[in-house]
Amino acid sequence: MWPIVECLDSVGRPYLRPARVVGELLDREQRITALEMATLNVARELGLTAVRRIGAGVPTHVAFGLTRPQAKAHEARKLLMTAGTDLPLDYCQPQPLVTAAE
Repeated sequence: MWPIVECLDSVGRPYLRPARVVGELLDREQRITALEMATLNVARELGLTAVRRIGAGVPTHVAFGLTRPQAKAHEARKLLMTAGTDLPLDYCQPQPLVTAAE
């Protein structure tokens, strides 16, 4: 689903692999869509309410109205301190809806 990007190996030779983080997506629209999905998934995973979409160049905690000290004190501090462009694309996958019967 994610685009193939050209990267450099440990000795500087180019190779192709699937994109791994939001910042490797090819265009602005793909990054915005990925960050919108990541906002929903991070909110669901952490039980937080988003006040805005996760931004590309700012830490994830800003989208949830947390201050830097609050984010650092949270058990998911590593995720909350990660900039939007550095979020793994695993957070950008659609998640199944949970119904009341489940």
